[in-house]
Amino acid sequence: MKSLSEKEWEGGYTFCPFQVATTELEFEFSKRRGGPGTSNLSAVAVENRGCEALIGGVLQGRKQFSGVNAGSMLCKVKMWLRVADISPEAVGSAKSYAELKEAALCRQKVKTEVRKALGGWIRTGGDDFEMPEKKVE
Repeated sequence: MKSLSEKEWEGGYTFCPFQVATTELEFEFSKRRGGPGTSNLSAVAVENRGCEALIGGVLQGRKQFSGVNAGSMLCKVKMWLRVADISPEAVGSAKSYAELKEAALCRQKVKTEVRKALGGWIRTGGDDFEMPEKKVE
């Protein structure tokens, strides 16, 4: 991603560097150990947004499929809703995630350059959903 560190694209897109912290400590329920004790717990910390504990990608204490408030602050629905709150013109009249992605014409150029910088990026599908009515807590 270093090749994108000073990059700016039309539409206000820029690369914001981030840091990944790792450890050599082997935790009791590490996936590397495998077996029945493997954990599906994760922790997320985002500067100026707080911390979350996730179980299988769902906020700890919430039920899976219980709506927008079960998802992490990093889930696509919550990010879309945050963008809509901050900059409604950025989402325009998009009613679904697919429409939102198609609406950002300069997005394709950014995606192409980021995929190149990442190398070996594997595209996934199945990420289309309707805009939820409920606002994020």
